[in-house]
Amino acid sequence: MLVQRNLRDTLFVRTPGATPTSLLSDIAPASNPEAKPTVLARSAPLPLPALDKYPVAVIRGTKVSEQTFVRDRENSWAEQPGLKQ
Repeated sequence: MLVQRNLRDTLFVRTPGATPTSLLSDIAPASNPEAKPTVLARSAPLPLPALDKYPVAVIRGTKVSEQTFVRDRENSWAEQPGLKQ
């Protein structure tokens, strides 16, 4: 991971650095066998996102009907099925 420091930071930081061998090897560093496994806490599920719904009055001759359009996953508009009147 590359981390950049603030340009005004004047503290000297001694790091072990990296060698070409450690960068090009496929072997992970040895883990501490005495380390206890961490327990992850699960959070509550997020609520479902609200859909953008827009009712549109459609006039055909003397008949007026209402159709509802929703925004789908591709961010385009589609007619909501089952709500035609």
